[in-house]
Amino acid sequence: MLALGITGIVYALPSSAAAVCPACYGFQEVRPDVYVQKQASEDERAAIVITIEDARSELTKFWGPLEAKPRILVCADDDCFRRLGGGK
Repeated sequence: MLALGITGIVYALPSSAAAVCPACYGFQEVRPDVYVQKQASEDERAAIVITIEDARSELTKFWGPLEAKPRILVCADDDCFRRLGGGK
């Protein structure tokens, strides 16, 4: 019964399943709680990290210290995005 429930979650909420196990969906950690699809180039990874750091900095300037630490998954192609339920 547990296996059926897990299968249902993976099918119905693939982005949630990927957040629980990024490596299971082809992501690699580039910073704590920041995962990028393995196919991304080193230049793309560097740009992603800079973008996220800049965004966090801007959020902190506007809102003050951030309390949440979301797990961020970044796809490098449309197939990955669709596999996680994007574009629906």
